[in-house]
Amino acid sequence: MGWGAKQIESIWAAYGLAAKDANEGDIIARVDSDVFFFNDTIFKAVSRSEADLVGDGHFVDFKYCQGGCYFFKVDAVRKINMMIASEGIDHVLKGVDVVVEDVAAHHFAKKLELKIWLTWFMMFPDELKNAGSLTPWYRWKFSCLHFIMKNKIAMLEAYDREVLKGDSSIAYRQALDTN
Repeated sequence: MGWGAKQIESIWAAYGLAAKDANEGDIIARVDSDVFFFNDTIFKAVSRSEADLVGDGHFVDFKYCQGGCYFFKVDAVRKINMMIASEGIDHVLKGVDVVVEDVAAHHFAKKLELKIWLTWFMMFPDELKNAGSLTPWYRWKFSCLHFIMKNKIAMLEAYDREVLKGDSSIAYRQALDTN
C-alpha cells in the first residue's frame, strides 16, 4: 500500500515502466499479494469495457477504487504519468483527503476526466465468513477475495479450502511444507 506522495510517485513510475512497451489497448492490473482469484469474470469484463479505470467500489461506498485490485488501460497510465511529470506529484495530489495510492489513482483518473467504472467483483473476508463458503452464487457475484487481514495463514487456508481440489490441494500443501 502506497502512503504519501513519494510512494505514490514511485508506484506510478512502476506503472509507467509497465506501460512503456505495452500495446495500445493493453491493460495494466494492480493486484496485491493478498488477493486470489477464483474465476476470470472480471478479466473478461475489463477487456470488454470502455472504461479507463475499473475497480471495486463496494467496500468503500463507491467513493473510489478499493485497493487490492484494479485495472487501468495503458493510455490512461500514460496520461496520468504525463500529468504527474508536468505538474508534479504534490500539486496533482492537492485536494486528496487521504494520501493513499488507491484514493490517489481514482483522483488522478477523475482529474483527467477518464472513464471510471466502479463495480463489485472483490470479496472480503467478512463476506466469505458470512457466506460460509464460496457457493455458486458467490462464485458468480465475485471474481476474487481480498484478504485484508494480518493473518495471511487464514488466506492460504481459505484458498486451499475454497479453490483447490483433489491433487491440486495435495501438491499445494506439499509446496508449502517447510519441514
